[in-house]
Amino acid sequence: MSPAPARRAVLLAGSATFATFALVAVSGCGGSGPRRSTTSSASGPSSSAASEGSGRVLWEPQFDRSFTGWQRKVALPGGVTPLTRAVGGRRAVRFVVGPGDMPNPTGERAELVATPETTGGFNGAESWYAWSVLFPPDFDPSPNAFNIFTQWHRARSSAPECRPGPNVAFRTTANSNPLRMQMVVIGGSLVPDCMPMRQVFPLGPIEYNHWYDFVLHVRWSPDAAAGFVQVYIDGRELVPLTHAATMYEDDQVYAVQGIYRSPSDRTSTVYETPIRRGTTMAAVQAGS
Repeated sequence: MSPAPARRAVLLAGSATFATFALVAVSGCGGSGPRRSTTSSASGPSSSAASEGSGRVLWEPQFDRSFTGWQRKVALPGGVTPLTRAVGGRRAVRFVVGPGDMPNPTGERAELVATPETTGGFNGAESWYAWSVLFPPDFDPSPNAFNIFTQWHRARSSAPECRPGPNVAFRTTANSNPLRMQMVVIGGSLVPDCMPMRQVFPLGPIEYNHWYDFVLHVRWSPDAAAGFVQVYIDGRELVPLTHAATMYEDDQVYAVQGIYRSPSDRTSTVYETPIRRGTTMAAVQAGS
């Protein structure tokens, strides 16, 4: 099958309003619909990160042949390949998912998986994470439902009948033109109706062959008054510090890099540099 036509766009610049946030409930497992829905907009970068000290790196996994620092690889052969030559000046891994690439029964994927301990994914913990992503012209995402390229997933199954999705997921839209990036944040209680709170943060259109430098600042908590997220891309604050439930009750979180998508007859490719976790923005950006 021939690949879909390449679509190109550039990130919007100079906008006073950086993002519009949608807050809705996740339906499923017998849920009858949204509990509430609100929208708000936020503008202008804050100075909180600039005031941080140099800090320290707490976790720095590798994309070597042994995948040092990762717990496991979840992919079929050829799905996760450390590159010996730099891509656009960066050492990276190529993640590739083709039709039917299901190393386990839960979906088409090629991923590297960390532990809650290396992720720092515990209630009340606060961390900064940095990594970079390049979408090549043959990214060719699934046109069906979802395409996740980095996520923070729940570690336990306190309500195994509920499958609301990762706590924090960076993904692309499935069939918009141009393709756009989003961050989805889900957390709170899964009982009695499998309907935690869900927030969607638009991050802008995709430009192919561009290295996006992501920084995520998060406090993990099932309480929306205590948890928060903050996102920078290429040095711009696209999501100001925003309170949100970032994990499920009585749970933990672990980091995952790579492609997880809904089934498709296309082959999707993305390049990424490894996540760094640290105590400040300066710490995780150093050497990236």
